[in-house]
Parts: sequence; structure tokens; C-alpha cells
Amino acid sequence: MPKVTGLQVLQTLRAHGRFRNLPVVILTTSSNRRDVAQAIAGKVQAYLLKDNREDLASKLLQVLQAP
Repeated sequence: MPKVTGLQVLQTLRAHGRFRNLPVVILTTSSNRRDVAQAIAGKVQAYLLKDNREDLASKLLQVLQAP
């Protein structure tokens, strides 16, 4: 996303009541501890690195099958 980061989108979603509980999966190249901590604080369902495709598929299935 050229103008905003995924974490900024997450913060915007969580700030609006309508999207507060929307399931979010972050797919990123960043393993920076600060970014991971912000994602956890934003209650993401998964924080996945782009280089781990096997984990990506299983996590996405878990999120999609959750009630």
C-alpha cells in the first residue's frame, strides 16, 4: 500500500465501532518487534511473514472458519 501501512489501516479499523471486531490478518515482510507488538495490541487474528507460505494457508483457513 503506497500511502499507508497495514498497521495504520488496523488502527483506523479498530477506531471505528463498526469494524472494531473485524477479523484482520496482517501479511508483511516486517518482523520488527515494535510492529508485531502494535499488531497484537490491535487484536489481529494473525501476523504472518510473506516468506512463510505454509503457515499463511493454515492461518487463513483458521481465521475463515472461526465463528
